[in-house]
Amino acid sequence: MSYSILSRLLHHLALNSNMRCEIMLDLERSLYSNNTTTCDNHIFICGLARAGTTILMRTIYGTGEFASLTYRDMPFVMMPNLWNKVSGLGKKHINESERAHGDGIKVNYDSPEALEEVFWRTHTGSTYINPDRLSRYDVETEIIELFKEYVQLINLRYEKKRYLSKNNNNILRINSILRAYSDSFIVIPFRDPVAQSASLLRQHIKFSELHKLDEFSHKYMNWLVHHEFGIDHRKFDFSTGLPEVVYSDSLTLDYWLQQWLNVYKNLINNHSDQDRVYFVCYEDLCSEQTGKIVWEQLSSKLNIDTSASDFRNANTSVANTDDKNLTNAAFDVYRQMKSLSSEKLSYQVN
Repeated sequence: MSYSILSRLLHHLALNSNMRCEIMLDLERSLYSNNTTTCDNHIFICGLARAGTTILMRTIYGTGEFASLTYRDMPFVMMPNLWNKVSGLGKKHINESERAHGDGIKVNYDSPEALEEVFWRTHTGSTYINPDRLSRYDVETEIIELFKEYVQLINLRYEKKRYLSKNNNNILRINSILRAYSDSFIVIPFRDPVAQSASLLRQHIKFSELHKLDEFSHKYMNWLVHHEFGIDHRKFDFSTGLPEVVYSDSLTLDYWLQQWLNVYKNLINNHSDQDRVYFVCYEDLCSEQTGKIVWEQLSSKLNIDTSASDFRNANTSVANTDDKNLTNAAFDVYRQMKSLSSEKLSYQVN
């Protein structure tokens, strides 16, 4: 989407200050919290970028059963009901345009997006946002309760009972989310490690160039704590299982493959035995042989309608890595996750 000078000023006003964000949420709560209802049956999609998270989120959102923040809620995402009332965006429409990733996915005002991270940045940013990394942490009970109220306000805005989140930073707080919501689900898509890492590298180069040319796009990504690639890239830090050989050059494929291994190895080590956590292999979801059964089984587990599905064929590995030990270790984790996915979703691995 293109942003006018006025729109950029509004984004700066709404998102650049944690104090203003807190004030806006307090105002929203004072006006609307008495009208909200409680529901715990939500879905949180998270993982590493370029694993099909957006397509999966859009497919689930297409069932019409869920509320999610959309571009209509920007930039005042901390007060979705009040902003909807005063902005007039509820009546404004624009044609779809391809998002900045250049991956064929088109967006407009009604496209759901990972915007809830503004809440976490506002209330817990000093805990997990570091100069060179984003760290796993446990969320304090008081903040979790406030987040639950925020989710209820988003549901009120869209007149839904269930909430859908696609926010990769939630891998840093999975246990806190599971404790907060006794009937909600975590969905972790994953993809062929070399193919996914190559896609991350391409996006890193693309967004790094974009950020050098457009300061607003750089600030925009920082406001949303979207550091997975670009000029201000910050890796996920789990403080466990760090490799002996550390790749530091983010312009190499081995660097991104190491990030892939670190993220998914920690996720499978910490969450594979949790009942409400589902690892989903994107290749299997797109496969002609397994796609239908994977989607039907996942839909059944998540208690959603199975009629909507539009998954693209996933690209296979097309790049070569220099570190074969690293590649082998990544594919070992990939096979573990495929096996776990097939077991929990009851389908045969190709």
